[in-house]
Amino acid sequence: MLTCYENKVRKEISLSGHNIKSFAGSIDVSYTYMSNILNGRACSGLVAKRIAEALDVEISDIFEVKESIREEV
Repeated sequence: MLTCYENKVRKEISLSGHNIKSFAGSIDVSYTYMSNILNGRACSGLVAKRIAEALDVEISDIFEVKESIREEV
């Protein structure tokens, strides 16, 4: 699972000249989904790649990889 560093992503979006809604449209995701990502929800690798490419940054600069931990029963 990938979760974004919210402040970094918001800053990069602003520097790119977009607001959240226009940026979401530019990478072909809904405003709601983009807002959820910025509020801590995990996103797919494909969407993370789109975001990073649109902002001209590395995925690792703006996303943290979180592994799901499963307990053995």
